[in-house]
Amino acid sequence: MNSKLVRILLIINGILIPAFLIYVFSLIYLERELNKKQNEGSELNLKRYEEAKNKPSETFISHSGPFSIPTTPFSYLTVEMETEEDQFYVEEIPIDFKTRSNGVRGKTVNILFLDANQNQLRPLLAENGLIAYMSVANKDEALSGIGKINHIAYVLAASDTNGDKEITNSDQLDAYISDVDGQNLKQITDGNFKNFAWLHKSDQLLLTLTTQDSLQNLKYAVYDLNTGETKPVSRD
Repeated sequence: MNSKLVRILLIINGILIPAFLIYVFSLIYLERELNKKQNEGSELNLKRYEEAKNKPSETFISHSGPFSIPTTPFSYLTVEMETEEDQFYVEEIPIDFKTRSNGVRGKTVNILFLDANQNQLRPLLAENGLIAYMSVANKDEALSGIGKINHIAYVLAASDTNGDKEITNSDQLDAYISDVDGQNLKQITDGNFKNFAWLHKSDQLLLTLTTQDSLQNLKYAVYDLNTGETKPVSRD
């Protein structure tokens, strides 16, 4: 009886052990194949990225939006210049004036304004430039505290001022304002601009300006959006 039981157990073991070994080796094989494919995929993506980085980048235009302009019936689309390298950066910065002061991102080359029915009204620029910053209110001021927004302020480069055949942050950036529907774009600084901040419920802009003597030697002025006048601010 015992010998018969031993034989049965040996037969069972003879079946189970090879099956178990086949299962284990199959798992090892599948894991190696999966790791191999993942490594090949990573190497391929790295190769494509290096190729895109080392060759002249092809550029293309994309549009984002529409984004609402608070307290107005208007909205806008951003016109963005992208390259092949940009495709490897999947994270997209959200645009919402309630949480972020800048209404543009990346290399925004123009803005298309839309009416209440989202029909296109006009582009901000007659020809594409570089719009580095777009703001409708002081980011520290609750939008609910502003009865109505009448103007939009920008930091932009409208032309290739350094002669390198492209418009980038290396070109002359100046402060501009427009109406909320993109009309009446007006340049309010001329090559001496550093930054601005909203004042008095968004009716005024405090301009920080550089001097020819030194970038560290700054001066200040207040631009009144209602009157169009710029008045220097004394440090005294």
